[in-house]
Amino acid sequence: MGVRQTWLCCQLRRLKCPSHGVITESVPFARPVSESRFTRDFEHLVAWCTSKMDKTTVTKLTRIAWRVVGMICERVVAEELDRR
Repeated sequence: MGVRQTWLCCQLRRLKCPSHGVITESVPFARPVSESRFTRDFEHLVAWCTSKMDKTTVTKLTRIAWRVVGMICERVVAEELDRR
């Protein structure tokens, strides 16, 4: 936490359904693995930082690539933006 890298590891239950394929258990703190490997809180932090500072500073602060910053912002905006 803070200056140390933290990894959350857990085993999610998977169900192989004949009509829907493989379904993986969801968790409230993260999006499906196919969408993101970061927690929702971290993605919201990155999006907020991007609204307050330039992308290079965000990449140095969060230690992720600038391309990933853009993808995170797209996901957060798509999920949180009011469609009206």
